[in-house]
Amino acid sequence: MKRLLLFLITCIFCLFPSAQHMKFMGIPLDGTISTFTTKLQNKGISIHPDNKKIDAGCRMFEGYFYGKPATIYIYYDPSTKIVYRGKAVVQDSDFERLKNLYDEIYVSIDSKYLGRHKEEMYKGYPSVSFDIDLETSAEYFEGNIDLFFTDNGLTYYKSYSLHIDYYDEANRRKHSKSMDNDI
Repeated sequence: MKRLLLFLITCIFCLFPSAQHMKFMGIPLDGTISTFTTKLQNKGISIHPDNKKIDAGCRMFEGYFYGKPATIYIYYDPSTKIVYRGKAVVQDSDFERLKNLYDEIYVSIDSKYLGRHKEEMYKGYPSVSFDIDLETSAEYFEGNIDLFFTDNGLTYYKSYSLHIDYYDEANRRKHSKSMDNDI
């Protein structure tokens, strides 16, 4: 009797698939910011010295992304502390070197996820947004990855930033609903 009951409970859980979450640096964009911080630190990522200067809802780290020195931002809902976004920013004064990195990351994302993507220009630079389906049976996409450039706006000494931005759709929706409560 116990085995039959256990079997039925297992079958019920199989009928309702658990939500999958986007991963940033191999870590699911889910759970609390403190748990996420610990997992990043276990990977050798450290809290950025300027972390205290940024607003609640974001933590700033420094480390390596895709083998390059990067500033890493983790966004979370300030009320629930649930993580919904991870971003790596790689800076360089040589645009061509950064463009080559953009191309490498673009190919890697496209081959890993086979996601729908939209290419456009952002402030005069190439930009792409990938909609990621982690399951083929999903009713909506699980997240997206945006890849884009910015520059420092100076004419006498240009430097560029490549942004690699991961969003978990389920937790982003929860965050948006939480923010809507303020209105």
